[in-house]
This record gives sequence, structure tokens and C-alpha cells, in this order.
Amino acid sequence: MCLLFETIACQQSQLQHLAWHEQRLNNSRATLFKAHKPVSLQNIQPPKFTKKGLWKCRVLYKQQITGISFEPYQPRKVQSLKLVHSTLRYAHKYEDRTELDTLYAMRGSADDILICKNGLITDTSIANVLFFDGTHWLTPATPLLPGTMRAQLLHLGKIKAAHITQKQLPYFSKVMVINALNPFNEARAFSAATIQLDG
Repeated sequence: MCLLFETIACQQSQLQHLAWHEQRLNNSRATLFKAHKPVSLQNIQPPKFTKKGLWKCRVLYKQQITGISFEPYQPRKVQSLKLVHSTLRYAHKYEDRTELDTLYAMRGSADDILICKNGLITDTSIANVLFFDGTHWLTPATPLLPGTMRAQLLHLGKIKAAHITQKQLPYFSKVMVINALNPFNEARAFSAATIQLDG
């Protein structure tokens, strides 16, 4: 079975939201490898060079952690999406992203893809997604991969989960992509009209 990974935001040598990453990591270890003794991420020591700026900490693991690396975070600007249909299964954060990369290559002129599975909206290629209906920010109840930032926002009541179909997309005004390195920030939201629905 291939490696899994966690991507953790490291801001000025401080790893962010470790409890949420630990929860997902240990859930995947238990489900895929029957490894029920929890692994802690609290002992990871960011290098001195991470003292300035935002860094991406990448933790590779199977039953146990097999590697840890740090690299400067280079954000991918997303201001438009192309709807694509797929039966992809990606319930755990696998290092092998071949199928996701194949879908991403179908984005055309858009910045990223919006994946529709079994008639329901799921995720983009690298992030969970939020839709604004004029009152609430909604996230698909059927993500390919339940993200850590998504979990936090649901826990805090900032967003709500809902089943979202392709036909509903034109009724939303704004879209936002979120992940561990891209927290909720309405300044990053963009018009839902940019979603190309001919997928």
C-alpha cells in the first residue's frame, strides 16, 4: 500500500493545528494498517530556517512516520474552476496523486478543477471548497477527502455541510478553496460565475 502524508502549515517555526492532523493521521493508520497506537506529531522540531514566513511541513507515513520535510509554501492562486466528473476514491491522503493529476490536466483555461462524483460536488484537486449562498458558507457533505481546515470550520460553526449538486452551482454567489495552508479568508473568495459547468 502506498505512503500517506499530512501537509501541515508551519508559521514562523510554529506547526499549526496539530491536533486535527494527528486525528486524521491516526484514523488513517487505524483504518488502513490496523495500527491503533496513536502517533504524536508534537515532537516535530521545525528547523531554524522556518523562523520567517510560511512553510509547508510534509509528514510521510504508513504504520509509522517515515519522513518529515519542510519547504517554503508557494500558493497556487485559484480564481476559476472547471467542473469535471469522476468516480475517483481518495478517502485518505495518499502520496500517489496520479488520478488527481490526470483530472487536474483537464482544467483547460481554469485555475483548478471542481470534481463531481455520483452527481454531487466534492473537492478541487488540492483543497476542500466552500460556496456562499448569500447567507451561509456551505461545504459539500461528500468531500473526496475531509480536510483538517474543513473539520475545524465545521467544529467552530463557521460553515455548514450540505449535499450540493451541479444544478445548484449557479445559485451560489461566491466560492472559496480551503486547506491546511489556506484558511478561511473571504478576501480569497471569488465569483461562482467563474465555474465552467460544461464538464
